[in-house]
Amino acid sequence: EILMLGRGLHYGIWIVTQRADAALFANGSRDNFMCILALGRLSKEQKNMLFSGEELPERSYQQGEGVILLDGREVEEVKIPWVTDVPGWRKHMLDTLGQSADGNVRREG
Repeated sequence: EILMLGRGLHYGIWIVTQRADAALFANGSRDNFMCILALGRLSKEQKNMLFSGEELPERSYQQGEGVILLDGREVEEVKIPWVTDVPGWRKHMLDTLGQSADGNVRREG
């Protein structure tokens, strides 16, 4: 119910699991996710459970590769870059968002 009500109120819920299992997503809850991302190798059962009724590419995905299903769109293949410089990437993201790396809001001018 939280998924269905949250979606109606424009709230999102992130659920991350290493192995998707139908028991975790009962009572039609899978239909209320606006974004489904699966990375790495998926079993046939996992593909059917997560992407029921969707055409998936027939290939084996490596680390950081997979498929994404965004609400109202077709399944697309994705590749997530491996970040080796985490502090540098964090600084880049904070600078982009207008904050300094120490958490203070950066003021322009």
